[in-house]
Amino acid sequence: MNPTRKLQDLLDGDPNYENEYHQDYREPFWTSYTSLSAIFPLFLALAALIYHVLQTLDFDLLPLPQLVWHIVVYLTPSRLLDAIDSYQDPLRVVNPELRGLRKTHAAKSEVMRRILGMDAPGGILSTVTQAGRRRLSTLPGIGMVAQSGEGRPAGLGNWDNSCYQNSVLQGLAALRTLPNYLANARLKHKESDETDMPEAQMAEALEGLIETLNDPANNGKRIWTPAALKSMSSWQQQDAQEYFSKVLDEIDKEVRKAADSTRDSPGFESEPTHNSGDKQPSPKPVIRNPLEGLIAQRVGCTKCGFSEGLSMIPFNCLTVPLGRAWEYNVSECLDEYTKLEPIEGVECGKCTLLKFQRLLSTILERLDDTPENATIRTTTTQRLAAVTEALEDDDYEEKTLIQKCSIPSKSRVSSTKSRQAVIARPPKSLVVHFNRSLFDELTGELRKNYSEVRFPKILDLGPWCLGSAGSRDRSDMEEWLLNPDESMIASQHRSSRLRGPFYELRAVVTHYGRHENGHYICYKKHPSPVPDEKGHYNEQWWSLSDDDVMRASEEKALGQGGVFMLFYDCIQPAVEVTSNNDMVESMPIKENTDIVEAAIAASIPLPAAEHTDLLDVDEQTSSFSTRDESVATSVSDTEDDERHEGQQNYKPTEAIVVSPYVPSTGVYSENDGSGQKELLSPGSLVMV
Repeated sequence: MNPTRKLQDLLDGDPNYENEYHQDYREPFWTSYTSLSAIFPLFLALAALIYHVLQTLDFDLLPLPQLVWHIVVYLTPSRLLDAIDSYQDPLRVVNPELRGLRKTHAAKSEVMRRILGMDAPGGILSTVTQAGRRRLSTLPGIGMVAQSGEGRPAGLGNWDNSCYQNSVLQGLAALRTLPNYLANARLKHKESDETDMPEAQMAEALEGLIETLNDPANNGKRIWTPAALKSMSSWQQQDAQEYFSKVLDEIDKEVRKAADSTRDSPGFESEPTHNSGDKQPSPKPVIRNPLEGLIAQRVGCTKCGFSEGLSMIPFNCLTVPLGRAWEYNVSECLDEYTKLEPIEGVECGKCTLLKFQRLLSTILERLDDTPENATIRTTTTQRLAAVTEALEDDDYEEKTLIQKCSIPSKSRVSSTKSRQAVIARPPKSLVVHFNRSLFDELTGELRKNYSEVRFPKILDLGPWCLGSAGSRDRSDMEEWLLNPDESMIASQHRSSRLRGPFYELRAVVTHYGRHENGHYICYKKHPSPVPDEKGHYNEQWWSLSDDDVMRASEEKALGQGGVFMLFYDCIQPAVEVTSNNDMVESMPIKENTDIVEAAIAASIPLPAAEHTDLLDVDEQTSSFSTRDESVATSVSDTEDDERHEGQQNYKPTEAIVVSPYVPSTGVYSENDGSGQKELLSPGSLVMV
């Protein structure tokens, strides 16, 4: 049958049928989901599902409101924010040099908060919130009234996972000494007449924030951190101690630049004479960070007793270790930090010279006095004289060993040296950081150390300060200070010659959670806005979790076993306990206040050791004398010599007191009456 005829029969024999396609049309399945109204809900559902799955798997994620805020800030153009900000505040002064620079995420976030009125009253969100509260307060049964701060300190807002920043900033605001330092830095900056004066953005921002947090008018409010202090801002969890160090380092750089730009140009200064009537201009005072102290480090050989003296290292935070025990106290942590640490396999210049002195002396004794050995005897005698001279001069430099004494590197002697770091100058405000990072040998990753730490309200730092060890008779101070086998401090195991300095606890930063994520909370003291009957402003402990501020008891603050950082203020200086039980205050050495560029001595480098005997001789022949038999000792060999020398030249040694830190290559002292300055090297600080 004809196919056309068959099709007509199917269509009821319609003669007007044309050969066309008459199948009903249906749209594909996926085209119904291409519209925006269908894609957007699906995208939100998929994003919520992925976020829930990642959060269930314990990934380090931001809270959902913070994540939404970051996305909005990231997608909003900077030009749009600048235009709205300029429209709302036409009188705002903007640095012309910063117009062409791209805004950081923290700067955009601050502008958006300012536009929305999140950091000041009268903004969009603030007006809407106040209007809503007023509307709700008119409803029956609601009774919504504004509550006063009731002395609660101001909290810090957290929109960018910045609890580590907020806790550190609250701890710094609790210190009494820091505001004066920041104010002096600002005044130093403004008093300068230089047009190219470097800006102190970090110092001014921190000063303004601390002033805002400590202002009683802001009690109970939410404050937002300035963009200058958000330089470490990140979408990931950060370490509070790292942020603390970065902020303090930036402030020190700004203060140093300001001081360098205001000082007089360096040059040759004439020494004042008795006949000259010219008065030298008074040096400009150094702006010293109250958080900065000095660590004294000593490295000495336990075999020959040689020590290069003390290296002075500045610090603004003491990072003390934690072991694997369940509980520690601050005293145990400070003992671990300041203990004698043996270092094996380190080259010693004095041990090398002593060995060669004995070997060369043995060779001369065994050489026959014949013409054939004349050349060898002459060479050996010259080398022995050079070695003996180096020993007498305490010259153990690499250049001396190679060029003068002709001792190759492969023939050096390795020994065990002791290293100890103690507190030489305590700071006015002490910050202690507990290192809670622990290396897991099974997984090869870092994990958190959950050891509990107990800390006191009043801390006596004297037992860990330089000058606390030894008997109360000052005559033997140099002996214990230079002996590498003995500790330079008393620690908590011996009676201390120093009482104090005493520090009062001002703030506690604790961490909850795991090593890779968690939350920081600050406990700090805050004064009451209203004085008591005697006119005193009583202080109360508060718990600050970002902008969530709650009253806390002193027992709760002292019971934070998971403490991460402690902030102390010095309330009483160190005093020395004499033999007759009298308390004598230790007075610092008068320091030179000239601002110089070079830093004080760095730590002692320890070269890699490579031990190879020079000659193949018997161990008894090649052995050398210990420090008790050393020819370079500074102690007399007999008691009669000591007694005779003490009657003529010896004077009782004074307590070694390290002067406050001056960024110079040495410490200047002034001779009595002459006014002349004498530069003392770091090694000479221990020689009395």
